[in-house]
Amino acid sequence: MKKKRKSLNCTILVFLPGWSDIIKCTQLLRQRTLLASYLHILPLHSLLPLHNQQEIFDPSPHPNLRKVILSTSIAETSITIDDVVYVLDTGRTKASDYDLETQGKCLLPTNISRANLLQRKGRAGRTQPGECYRLFTRCNERLSFVDFPQAEMITSRLDNIYLQAKLLNVDNIKIFLQDALDPPSIEAIEHAEKFLCDIGALVSETNELTPVGKILAHLPMDPQIGKLLIMGYLFSCFDPILTIASILSYRDPFVTPIDKIQEINEIRRRFADNTMSDHLMLVNIYQEWKRQRNYRDKNRFCSENFLNSNHMKMIDKVRNQLKHLIQDYFASYTDDANRNKNNYDLICALMCAGFYPNIARIRLSLDKSSKRPCLLETKYEKRILIHPRSINAKLRDNDIRRSSVQSTLIVYHEKIRTSSIYIHDTSFISPYALLFFGKSQLTTEKSTNTTINNNDNIILIDNWIKINIDNKTNELIYVLKEKFNYLVEKKALKKNIFLDNEQHLIETIIHFITKQDKNLLIQNKLIDDYSKKNIIYEDWDDDDNDRRDLSNTNSSVFNQN
Repeated sequence: MKKKRKSLNCTILVFLPGWSDIIKCTQLLRQRTLLASYLHILPLHSLLPLHNQQEIFDPSPHPNLRKVILSTSIAETSITIDDVVYVLDTGRTKASDYDLETQGKCLLPTNISRANLLQRKGRAGRTQPGECYRLFTRCNERLSFVDFPQAEMITSRLDNIYLQAKLLNVDNIKIFLQDALDPPSIEAIEHAEKFLCDIGALVSETNELTPVGKILAHLPMDPQIGKLLIMGYLFSCFDPILTIASILSYRDPFVTPIDKIQEINEIRRRFADNTMSDHLMLVNIYQEWKRQRNYRDKNRFCSENFLNSNHMKMIDKVRNQLKHLIQDYFASYTDDANRNKNNYDLICALMCAGFYPNIARIRLSLDKSSKRPCLLETKYEKRILIHPRSINAKLRDNDIRRSSVQSTLIVYHEKIRTSSIYIHDTSFISPYALLFFGKSQLTTEKSTNTTINNNDNIILIDNWIKINIDNKTNELIYVLKEKFNYLVEKKALKKNIFLDNEQHLIETIIHFITKQDKNLLIQNKLIDDYSKKNIIYEDWDDDDNDRRDLSNTNSSVFNQN
């Protein structure tokens, strides 16, 4: 290159698979002092602040420096950089896929398609003759590269597509989706069916939409986040749940300058305010941004805390849109919808309601003085990591024992396999939240713990988490679940305000799922108030059709024991 073009105005564009590769390459180039003295290195990634991204369009700051842009596929079609003359193509990208076995995303380096190769080649010489250097052999291209990228229907979850198809009154979803140009596998369709039945969107026996499922089908988001919104409304903490749903539906508001990662992590921890919850951290950030008086203050706040100002504005717009959508399906939005907005324990418990079965468990050392990093497991993985961006990423065993949470259970938004398997956006939850919102069954196994009652049973959650529980607690869970399932279906069928006995039910559930001390929870009065013989709503004023629809619905929002 040096021999062919003496002009340093010829920019080099390097295509790398992902953010970690950009960081490594940047560090390696800067470590080579002699080489670095001739280069102006510019990373390009969506995680970077906007002003850093825009630097790629500026000329080199010094006539003796050659501009080198290290980018992912974002530079393939989205933008055009006029002074790019040389393209170095690794032929790799990080492609998203979904693993049905482990129920998590995969974001692993893979070869791009031949169509992408042409796109990258076209980036060279937009305004003058250019050259493309491919860092792989022709034989490798012939044997390992496909003609076109895989269709999104094959590489992603089908929950939303399934719900949309149900709105079209399609009789057989499997046959309907198999007629697509790039049809998904039968296993993927069946996985979507089972998942939607588990969250109460489909009737188990007929796969018809439930009243809740019809609402989820109309919401432009992942069904889990849609269900989270519904729970936030029903439990009167709508505003914080709305904020969490908006951010998770859009994107992380933080930007990530390469040399500021530690500083950004400190800001995240400061906004978490010792709650051990990424979700509450996001709520606190949005609320503080919203409190700023004008756009100038908002922009300064974003700059000081490494937030993308445009992302925060878009999150605010998404939030308003989702707010109006929920209002269309439930009673009018009032101050009563936020009675519990400051109940942090409840907000974390509702993460379990929305994101179940995304649960991880910490395996504490038997040594109570241990300071080892926390070891986590899920139903499918014996060893899993919390993503470094999470405020809980560096927790140790002694941190858990000293914390006010007193729980080893974590709910997370999603699980992604990259170089390792990471869980993202985590919060600690009470075991009682998991007992209420999880899929549980009573086992015949008796507890061997000598410190608890010999009559205690063991509840098995999702066939892998065991929780000791006494008979009264088990009875209470069953009754509250059944009452609550009726309430959810009723509110989804008919717009009306909460009646006194319905509000009392919600308050009782909140008391149950947010407390840590079992002795404070299990009272005979609660059992009497919600005895099984009083399950049916005598106060319904809806017509007979609504009541009959509900009685014929054999699904439930939360599975019974």
